[in-house]
Amino acid sequence: MTPFSAWRTELLLGLAVNPATPPRLLIRLLAREADDCWQALCQQRRLPVWIVAAIRLHPDPRPRTYLTDSTHLRPRPTRSVPESWRDGRLALAGEVVRLPNFPLGDLLIDALLADDDFDAVGELYSGPNVRYVAARAAVHPSASARAGACWTVYRTNPRLWQQLRSDPHPVVRTEVDKIEEFDAAVFDVAQVRDSGRHLLTDLAVRRLSAAVVAEVLAEDDGAMVRCLAANRHTPAEIVERLLRDDRPEVRAGAARRHDLGPDQLAALACDSDPLVRHEVSQRADLTPRQRIDLGLGLPEVDRPRPVAEWEPALRDPGTARAAAADRALAVARMADILAHLGVP
Repeated sequence: MTPFSAWRTELLLGLAVNPATPPRLLIRLLAREADDCWQALCQQRRLPVWIVAAIRLHPDPRPRTYLTDSTHLRPRPTRSVPESWRDGRLALAGEVVRLPNFPLGDLLIDALLADDDFDAVGELYSGPNVRYVAARAAVHPSASARAGACWTVYRTNPRLWQQLRSDPHPVVRTEVDKIEEFDAAVFDVAQVRDSGRHLLTDLAVRRLSAAVVAEVLAEDDGAMVRCLAANRHTPAEIVERLLRDDRPEVRAGAARRHDLGPDQLAALACDSDPLVRHEVSQRADLTPRQRIDLGLGLPEVDRPRPVAEWEPALRDPGTARAAAADRALAVARMADILAHLGVP
């Protein structure tokens, strides 16, 4: 083992057992690049239930094996589907979609979709990365997962929607047929009056009559115009006008469209308002890394500082493990360590 490898292992082992290491960093320690610390992580500390759930879904058998020897797990019920496992799975679904990058690639998303647990899937679709989750579900081996993606993909991803329309499985066909019938119907003024609390959703997705479009533009309500800007049926000349609207929320609505030209998209990506840039960052045709770079950028805690700025004890292989395990270690420094060691 080289001096760097030894120092690297000491740092990872320290972070793995540090009781102050936050869950969003603990889950990064499950990456293959951190496998030196897996045994300590799985056996020498208490873990949040959703991290335990992630370990049980891990593609490498080693973390799962290490976990079986842990003395820190809650006693598991004797019923065939342990409630503690289901609780962990639900928590994992709720937490993982709020992370800026999905750990372990798309494995956890795909595994949770494969479970076909109504509540867990609901958690996945309630997070800020719902469009990304739907894109994964649209190509999932499970027909149930593909069917569950239909309504979101129909609104947000034309390429995958065309793929789902050609899906031969009857479960998927049933959802596609419902959507095609829904999409073909024209939404007229009389229906606007009866739409109630669903009005904004209808304005964003329905095929609006020319009279409804004219009424929305005349009323000039920001929320309603934003929905009109996002609606894929809105005429191109109106979209072009709304792309230059003074209100950021309207331009943000237009940023959701998937028929924008390169120049239009480039202009939105450079918009002066962060709300607009964030909407561009959520497009399904961007990678998670592009979404972070284009949206809000990296939080300060994730901007790595060079090793020369670290505490001396962390830089010394002889004291690195104890220093990394110190509960007083700043979370920002923990993130620095993972970034420097190449842990995604």
